[in-house]
Amino acid sequence: LLAKYAKRGTPIDVLLFSAGGNDVVGDSDLERFLRDYQTGFSAQQCIHPLRFSNKIKQLEYGFRELIDIRNQYSPRTVIITHTYDVPFITGKGAKYLGKTWSGPWLSPAMKDRRIPKNLQRAVGRVLIEALQQNLLKLSKLSVAKGRFLVADTVGTLAAEPEWLNEIHPRPAGFGKIAKAVYAEMRTVIPGLPTW
Repeated sequence: LLAKYAKRGTPIDVLLFSAGGNDVVGDSDLERFLRDYQTGFSAQQCIHPLRFSNKIKQLEYGFRELIDIRNQYSPRTVIITHTYDVPFITGKGAKYLGKTWSGPWLSPAMKDRRIPKNLQRAVGRVLIEALQQNLLKLSKLSVAKGRFLVADTVGTLAAEPEWLNEIHPRPAGFGKIAKAVYAEMRTVIPGLPTW
């Protein structure tokens, strides 16, 4: 997309990019990142260090590739992303017309690995905070050239009622996340109206 518009001479001021959350707490890989619970395990000990570290590196390489494409084709473009938030492990999936059509995403893997309910959200926190720290680190690298901004949204949705299911906020929760991303946009385009 950046290359296509750059070749047309169409400037792109901001590229909003949301990625990584499902990769660390989605139902496709989560079970692989977890270890079978043993008495006394901390949240960190419930996570398989090598497998999860490899996933974080994979995500980092994806973001680095995006930055490199931007640097090559549209160096003035500012990429804005966000850090997600720590979900509540409720067993709720996405419903449509009264039927669950997707999810739950975290609770099945937590159950399979016998992680106690009182430890599950802390495990989710370790996963999300690893992604958060990686994105914040990337934003400070010289290759980012000060044009890879991260809306740090961890801690924005701290109350369970703000969540619709295990990985999606309710509309008001989405609004809070959007407001944080919009604040980053206003640093790039100061003429945008206040929220």
